[in-house]
Amino acid sequence: LRFSRGKLTPTYLHTNGEIAHQIDHLFANGSLATRLKSCDTAPPELIISPRPRLSDHLPIIADFD
Repeated sequence: LRFSRGKLTPTYLHTNGEIAHQIDHLFANGSLATRLKSCDTAPPELIISPRPRLSDHLPIIADFD
């Protein structure tokens, strides 16, 4: 996610309601990483907002060539 976006991207909902830290990662070796087309998180409103909440982590979605 950081490789694709050039910076850390928050993926975790803290108990105070803030999505502030990237604690979830997707690891790929060098040759696979060069084939990365896109990488993002699932939309927070689909995962965190609904009740019952699906998770306090945003899934990372990666598309490789």
